[in-house]
Amino acid sequence: MTPERFQKADKLFNGLHPKDGEVSLDEIASVVSAWDSAFSAVTVEATFHTCGATLGRVTRDAWYRWVYSVWSGLSDEVPPPQLCQQRITVHHR
Repeated sequence: MTPERFQKADKLFNGLHPKDGEVSLDEIASVVSAWDSAFSAVTVEATFHTCGATLGRVTRDAWYRWVYSVWSGLSDEVPPPQLCQQRITVHHR
């Protein structure tokens, strides 16, 4: 991955509030499923298991592998402003 992708991946990982360098797989599955209900928690968990997640926990290394496997074909370019006018507020528990 490019250094820019690593920075973005780190920002996302840190936003999930890792404990002892790991994030709960249940938490990630819940966030992804809430974003798009087409992604079931079972499917999300299965993709993380193929990237090295074990015992319901995702390490930063497994996270990097997942980001690469899922997003490697996507562009880093920002979409035109007219497509991104809606503001989204995220509330953490």
